[in-house]
Amino acid sequence: MLTIGGQRMHLGQRAARSSDVAFLEEICDILFEIGQYRFPLENAFIEAEPDAARRAVYTGLLMLHDELQFQNEQRGAVEAQLRHREARTRALIDLAKVAIWDCSIEGVRAALAKTSLKSNGRPFEAGAVSDVTRRLRVQGINREGLRMLGAATVGEVEARLGELAMSDDGMLFGALWRGLNAGQRVVEVEGVLTTLSGASIRVLVGLSLPHDEVDEDVAILTFADITAHHARVEAEQEARRRAEELARVNVEVERLFYAVAHDLRSPLRAVETLAEWIMEDIAVGDVEDVKSHVVTLKGRVGRLDRMLNDLLSYARVGRTQHAKERVEVGALLEEIEGGLLPIPEGFELVWSTMPTLYVERTLLLQVLLNLIGNALKHHDAPRGRIEITCTAEPGRHVFRVTDDGPGIPIHYRDRIFGLFSTLKRRDEVEGSGMGLAFVQKVVQRVGGRVVAEGPEGRGITFRVDWPK
Repeated sequence: MLTIGGQRMHLGQRAARSSDVAFLEEICDILFEIGQYRFPLENAFIEAEPDAARRAVYTGLLMLHDELQFQNEQRGAVEAQLRHREARTRALIDLAKVAIWDCSIEGVRAALAKTSLKSNGRPFEAGAVSDVTRRLRVQGINREGLRMLGAATVGEVEARLGELAMSDDGMLFGALWRGLNAGQRVVEVEGVLTTLSGASIRVLVGLSLPHDEVDEDVAILTFADITAHHARVEAEQEARRRAEELARVNVEVERLFYAVAHDLRSPLRAVETLAEWIMEDIAVGDVEDVKSHVVTLKGRVGRLDRMLNDLLSYARVGRTQHAKERVEVGALLEEIEGGLLPIPEGFELVWSTMPTLYVERTLLLQVLLNLIGNALKHHDAPRGRIEITCTAEPGRHVFRVTDDGPGIPIHYRDRIFGLFSTLKRRDEVEGSGMGLAFVQKVVQRVGGRVVAEGPEGRGITFRVDWPK
């Protein structure tokens, strides 16, 4: 806009005239009516004679006209190029298999400041969520976004933003806007979205605040449907778990075959030998020896029966699903002491205050019974003390069963968890040698571990890490 002598003129928009030259000449005539004029040149004002000034003004205005015309042409070309790029961008966005939202979040931050968000990002009051979502303006959604949400129009999405925000009890909403409140310009979360049609899909949601010098209240939201990907990942994890389980079962089967082939052969051979001796004693009429051999034979058969029963119990571990329940560990130990396990005179079970846990009760009971029974069975003194403790560590409960018996040499501590493993002769200790193998299998089934620890010498501690 050019102001001369109080008259306002726009050089880029002029009335219809016969030519540009005539238009410029008229401007010069208006200038001369003023009588004199000044124009800046290198920060100084130059007084010009009318004729010289007329020529200078005419030349300057003509150059200005040419420059404006050139700039208009350039601007037109740039605008055409921008329109072309915008059309291409919109086409790409519409073809994208990701839901893309263009949103205005003016006023959202103020509402967020008043919204009660818990530390985990979950908004519990739907009213507070609604106060935030009603300030959100959805300016555009691509075709994939409408399809994914089960909506026909952008207006439908905007009208039902509150429903979308409360998906998965507001977990997605809470995580996104908590990041926004924390000043993050890019937030990415994964969760479950309930669409407007009621379907539940797993999505990866991104919130981005572009660096926009003109409008700082712009946000881009993207939703990628990862339901199929998530299901595929879970299937792969399940396949790996089953493969690991199969490998573990194969190892167990091999151990069982070995046990049957070797450890059960010895008592069977003893039974066969005793039967031969009995036949020989009967032939010579030695009744006393027959009676003695029959008693020994019954003992061997009883031991063999226990070994077979323990072997069956070992093989059944893991075949039955045991639900978790609240277990008062102190009450469980009282049951063991009160009759589930015979406690010889002179021995005592000791424990302090025990916690209440959420675990598989039957499995924990079997583990404690076997560990305490093992300590009693292998004790070498007429009196003894067995202490049980339970402490909490990150991700696990730690049980320790400690006795004051003969102890276990360090170099034998890995072998004691094998099938039919004993440190003494079968005749010296009652049992099949399956107790600790059973304990290890049960503990491993629940995802824990069991080890023998403590210095060499008297006493041993069995530590059981039971996952929470």
